Amino acid sequence: MRRIVCIFSCVAAMLLVVSGRVTAQSPCTTTLQHGDNITVFYDRYSFAEALDAASDGDIITLSAGTFQAANITKIVKIYGTGFSGDNLFSTHIDGEIQIIVSNDDDRVLYVEGVDFIDGVYWDGTLPHISLIKCRLGYWSGSATNVFFNSCRIWDFNPGFDCKNTFLSNCVIHNMHEPYDVLSSIGIINSIVLQIEPDVLGYFKNSIIGGSVNDTLANLLTADNCIFVNINYYERGSEKGLYSNCWRVTDSDITEIFDGVYTDIMADLDYNSFPFKLTDSAAALYIGTDSTQIGIYGGQEPYSDIP
Repeated sequence: MRRIVCIFSCVAAMLLVVSGRVTAQSPCTTTLQHGDNITVFYDRYSFAEALDAASDGDIITLSAGTFQAANITKIVKIYGTGFSGDNLFSTHIDGEIQIIVSNDDDRVLYVEGVDFIDGVYWDGTLPHISLIKCRLGYWSGSATNVFFNSCRIWDFNPGFDCKNTFLSNCVIHNMHEPYDVLSSIGIINSIVLQIEPDVLGYFKNSIIGGSVNDTLANLLTADNCIFVNINYYERGSEKGLYSNCWRVTDSDITEIFDGVYTDIMADLDYNSFPFKLTDSAAALYIGTDSTQIGIYGGQEPYSDIP
């Protein structure tokens, strides 16, 4: 009996090892839903295969893992498992993504819970795009009616004709100026670690960092924002449209963010630092909607869980 038990234990152990190996090396999976029909694709190239087979309006669902990048040429909905964590729990796309779609109606290209390791750019003016709970190495180009929520973006570079672009409850490491003075960008309840002084747009209930003694552009409007190291003109002056804002320096961020490990705003990790306000800061810095400023205020507080 002891020998049988020993053999059984060895076999069970081998099965666990094999099972673990299969789990670790299991292929990426992409599911394409077209109406009532569902097709499953396997391996790291399955995202590209699903996009090729998709039609406008289809739904693409990605498992955890790292997929090879492919250009998006259809107006689809894409769902991943989230961008935080390693490959066992999150969805990553390796390589640059180019969006090449045309849209003359109200259909939306929708992406949620995906880590675009390199970044996303587009060719031409693209209307109606929503990126929710995604991480992007960069976002670059011209687009119309683009909405970001609970995203983390290393480099945000709006293009020449950037119209009706809104970022809500997002973290941005670098924010560049748009190339067209008629561009319209709204930043609400967000964190910008470094901003170029000539950025145009409307900022509300956000925390904005920049180089010491930078002065923001005349055409930027801000309500209830904290500016770190940045000068600005008060509303009603000849050059500014700023109201109920606070000016602080790098040395003050230890009193603003909980768990700060540096006294330099630009050194905070856009990728993983939680950017939660201290209790005293949450009580002091109140937005236009009576909630705390920053990514945990507003109607949809920050969350990276799809």
